[in-house]
Amino acid sequence: MKSISGQMTNRIMAISAILISAASFYVAVLQTRATQQQVKAETWPYLQIDTGNYDEDSGNTLINYTLVNAGVGPARVESMQIFYQDQPMGGFYELARECCLEDLAIPAEESIIGSALIGTPTTSSASPKILPSENEVNLFRLLRTETNEVFWNRIDKLRFQLRAEACYCSVLDECWITNFSDQPQPVNSCRADREQDYRG
Repeated sequence: MKSISGQMTNRIMAISAILISAASFYVAVLQTRATQQQVKAETWPYLQIDTGNYDEDSGNTLINYTLVNAGVGPARVESMQIFYQDQPMGGFYELARECCLEDLAIPAEESIIGSALIGTPTTSSASPKILPSENEVNLFRLLRTETNEVFWNRIDKLRFQLRAEACYCSVLDECWITNFSDQPQPVNSCRADREQDYRG
């Protein structure tokens, strides 16, 4: 029976050490990837549009068009557009002018802002803004009154004709673009277009 030489023993030990090191490295890589995936999952934002015409808390007939972060992490909203008939609306009053002035026949000398025929909407911009998880931004809210009922009914129907788009990022600088109908699509970065952004 031949004995294993010292040189062969050294080679076996060296190969064993290499295999152990490679296995340890592979396990470390897997652990790192798992940690990264866990961090991503814990910081993932997800934007949605919520709209309705009744406020359960107050019992009022109140139109809302709201941006909601339904994800688990904060969203850095870089751009937000609202389109009516494929045209970006700079704000709620621009939308009112485009959709409804002919129907309401507001006198030319009367300002659309403050007109009793429209009421007093509450509006807000959505970008640029940090939107924490489970928080929302009311893009516009409008209470129905005796004097603005015609306009309110028009907006109530029109909210389903609006199209919205947004680009947002996580705290890890992962970014997505969404049309709020299909799944958000990942992008390298968001391109801010303040000229087309909805400003409330």
